[in-house]
Amino acid sequence: MKTLKVVKDITLALSAIGFIAAAIFSFYLQTSFQTVTSRSMEPSIKAGDMVLTRQIPTEEIRTRDVVILPLPDADGLYFAHRIVGVNQTSGDVVVKTKGDANPNPDSWELTITSEKVPKIVAVIPTAAIFNGPVERKWIYYGLFYGGALLALYGSWRLLRKRG
Repeated sequence: MKTLKVVKDITLALSAIGFIAAAIFSFYLQTSFQTVTSRSMEPSIKAGDMVLTRQIPTEEIRTRDVVILPLPDADGLYFAHRIVGVNQTSGDVVVKTKGDANPNPDSWELTITSEKVPKIVAVIPTAAIFNGPVERKWIYYGLFYGGALLALYGSWRLLRKRG
């Protein structure tokens, strides 16, 4: 029975350290998670997959990078496509993009006005999981409230040991 308590305590401590490390990693490297909703990047990125992005300076954009950019003429909408052409003249960065599933490049060239752009650094293949019978919001709720319950349980165990 004592071994089970030790295993629980170690698991709890490692979980807490993991959550803290992930938060520090995300903040320090300016990373975030995005969900892809379009099929234009298949087979590289499927609709429903999550991508890990990192903010890079606009001047560092290179051909073959996959970045997230604002959709022209559609406020608030963004797309993830591969860079097929970069033109840096007089301080402006103009890019030509193409989805991997699309036969031709996009019909527009986009002038990037922001100092930084989210570049996709990793793809988490979650399309099969999150596009199943369970809605994505319930998975998020489960992860959030599961973490909160884990923290409460750990706090309760610590308080009980002291008392």
